[in-house]
Amino acid sequence: MRVIDYFDRGARMEPDRWYTVTDGGNITYAQAQEQSWQIAQGLYARGFRVGDRVGVLGPNANESLMAMLGLWRAGGAWSPLNPLNALSATIDFMNEVGITWLFLHSHFAGDVDRIRAEVGSLEHVVCLDAPFPGGQSFEEFIAAGAETDVPDWSDP
Repeated sequence: MRVIDYFDRGARMEPDRWYTVTDGGNITYAQAQEQSWQIAQGLYARGFRVGDRVGVLGPNANESLMAMLGLWRAGGAWSPLNPLNALSATIDFMNEVGITWLFLHSHFAGDVDRIRAEVGSLEHVVCLDAPFPGGQSFEEFIAAGAETDVPDWSDP
């Protein structure tokens, strides 16, 4: 079973149970499941392929966790990026693993031009929490994928 399959099992069993409880708000399993589908649809609407490497650069917050669920649902390879690392180390890692997608928190908005210039494999940047130049807003990302099918790439 995949990680997302375990998550879906929990969502089926207890859809109204809290999945996350944070200062930024609480999210139920059902809400998280819905948002993960929306993120997967947004990825596929822009040409995502199973196995694409996806980085999430942001704090331990709901937005970062939802991006991880969505990329797992889509079949992405999550590449953990530590927001406490020096930017040069993060860029080196992104190049090493071949990041093609990046979900980015607005805290790093000032670094997006450098990241785009130095990470040759990077094709898409999505803003997790607030729009900023050089990245697509999360709302636009979700809206563009609204009618997109997500293929079933699970084990037979």
